[in-house]
Amino acid sequence: MTCAQGMTTDDARRQFASSKDALEAGYHPCPLCNPLSRHTGPDLAGLLDAIVVDPHLAWGEKQFAHFGFSKIEAETEIKNRVGVSFAALLRHLRARDAFTSRHDESSSTEVRPFAQDLAFRLGRSSNDFAGKGSLHASEIQTPLGRMVAVSCDRFLRLLEFIERKTLSREVGKLETLFDTKLCLRETPISRMLEGELKAYFAGRLCRFSTPIQMHGSEFEETHWRALQEIPLGTTRSYAEMAKALGRASATRAVARANGANPLAIIVPCHRVLASNGALSGFGGGLWRKHRLLELEQYWRMPPTSSRDSACGRPA
Repeated sequence: MTCAQGMTTDDARRQFASSKDALEAGYHPCPLCNPLSRHTGPDLAGLLDAIVVDPHLAWGEKQFAHFGFSKIEAETEIKNRVGVSFAALLRHLRARDAFTSRHDESSSTEVRPFAQDLAFRLGRSSNDFAGKGSLHASEIQTPLGRMVAVSCDRFLRLLEFIERKTLSREVGKLETLFDTKLCLRETPISRMLEGELKAYFAGRLCRFSTPIQMHGSEFEETHWRALQEIPLGTTRSYAEMAKALGRASATRAVARANGANPLAIIVPCHRVLASNGALSGFGGGLWRKHRLLELEQYWRMPPTSSRDSACGRPA
């Protein structure tokens, strides 16, 4: 079938058993031809077309009623026919817009200001950030979407994509650990991090120097240090990481420690894969894991070059 976006070559085309598999692999439906609506029946096609075109809309009873569904009916039909929940579908589509920077400026809603978005994710009010706590949250914009950096005066303590489900729990742990509340403020640490992330995404940085401090179990902290030794452009399996830590049978413990990593990207848990090469879990979403690995492969230094120097595209 053809699409107004243009035909893909045979080499670029991949086949998936279901829409769910394609979405979870990091692929997103074209807003022009929308393959989702072609395979779910005419009664649902109009609704899916509208969702794909504008996933940023605040979808409620009135919006669903326009297409002849109640909210619960629509969510049930989407789950049954697409294979993912309505909330998961929105996350995939919004992530698509964040990465490609093609969010329609005429969209009926705008992306929330950072303070409102963070308050929403944490289940709080924006006024809760007005104090003078020693934990400072700041916004970091990246090509893969908005991130939250939490730092103190000396160290970066948390870096996550704002959609991460465990964000509220991670922030709560830090507030308990330091007996303080989160406030909004840029710090020298967050400004340093922002500059390094820009350089990383531009292919000019292989190793981060922003000072970090992480708090976990002895095993978790050992694993997190080992993650930082995985060279850019390479990957390891969970089994290989367990063996390197001297606990060959602790593959599941390694996977849990990987998932508990509080510093996305700069402690590169995305470089750990399943033994069969599958992407496996990533708190920021598998599509982001795929993009990060793709980016690092592209900017990888030649084997004879220093990893500590600025990265450049291989000749």
